[in-house]
Amino acid sequence: TEFANLGGSPPQAATVAVIGRFVVLAGISGQPYRVQWSGLNSVITWTAGTLQSDLQDLSDGGRVLDIAGGDQFGVIFQESSIRSMVYVPGSPVIFEILRIATNDGILTTGCAVSAGDTIFFISPQGFKKIVPGGYPEPIGKEKCDRTFFAELDTANLQFVMAATDPNTTRVYWSYKSATGSASLFDKIIV
Repeated sequence: TEFANLGGSPPQAATVAVIGRFVVLAGISGQPYRVQWSGLNSVITWTAGTLQSDLQDLSDGGRVLDIAGGDQFGVIFQESSIRSMVYVPGSPVIFEILRIATNDGILTTGCAVSAGDTIFFISPQGFKKIVPGGYPEPIGKEKCDRTFFAELDTANLQFVMAATDPNTTRVYWSYKSATGSASLFDKIIV
């Protein structure tokens, strides 16, 4: 009934994703530009160079705010950059990390979600999706984007949260509007 700390001394992180057979962390305490992953099939291995565990500091694109992924690929969301993360078996780099968007990023931590093989997120330009091997595509159709940004309480971005319904094809974003009660979600876009 209680959670316990993960063994192997992983760093404290704001976000976590499972990409293939690795646990990947971002928003790492004291290392805002870093992405770090566990050993292959070993969630308790966090020493770089052991069982393919390693880390990568991203020198540009801003802080790493979120990460999402699945069996085949991951996406690293920074303040002003988006990068793909693809496992390369047998390579000394372990993950190939490539920039797939510049002057685009994620609005805040927690607003990206994986649904099947697609990642949905909110960028500062609006609602978008990324499919494996693809680039960010807008899905807000202007009306959703305009409504969301007109209502959003920009001083409380910690209340923006993405979720997916595993039984349907719906993705949800809850948020606090500028007119909503303090410290409460009061809107949702589906």
